[in-house]
Amino acid sequence: MSLSNITEGINIGSLVTIQVKELQMLLNQHGYNLIVDGIAGQKTKQALASFKKDNFLAYPEFVGKSTVETPIVTGK
Repeated sequence: MSLSNITEGINIGSLVTIQVKELQMLLNQHGYNLIVDGIAGQKTKQALASFKKDNFLAYPEFVGKSTVETPIVTGK
C-alpha cells in the first residue's frame, strides 16, 4: 500500500515498511537527511514533526493526504 492511497490520517507507527520508506524519501526531497530503511525511528518521527510544523500541518505523528501532497518548495 502506497502513501498516496491514504485518505485519512494514520499514525506513523502504523505504517508498513514500504510506506515508511516512501515517507523517508518524501522527507528527503524536502531537505531532511534520513536513511531510507523503512524504520519509523526517532529521526524519522522528528523529521515528520518538523516538516509538518514548517508547513503548518496539524497532528505531528500522523501521515495523511495533506502530508503527502505538500509541494516541494525549498529544501531544509
